[in-house]
Amino acid sequence: MNLAQAVLLLGWEWRRIFVEEMEIATQGPATREELEGFLKRLNDILDERGFFLTEAMKPHSIQSLRTVFTKASATLQEVKLLHEVLTALDRDDR
Repeated sequence: MNLAQAVLLLGWEWRRIFVEEMEIATQGPATREELEGFLKRLNDILDERGFFLTEAMKPHSIQSLRTVFTKASATLQEVKLLHEVLTALDRDDR
């Protein structure tokens, strides 16, 4: 490979990465259903693991978590990433 080919290949790869990043950045926010699905799964896992110390505080904690993730205006890609995080944390092979 000569220098011109190397420069061309490097430029092509930089452009490809830039375009992929732009596509991710221009995604709109996740739909309400996608976010609700994540929040339900999060609540189920937290409940199963004993996160909510008392039933009286559970609704407040759930609402606070909902507020955090709603304010974030997450994209579909980000919600998928959060699901992957839950999957990793919920593994039984610890």
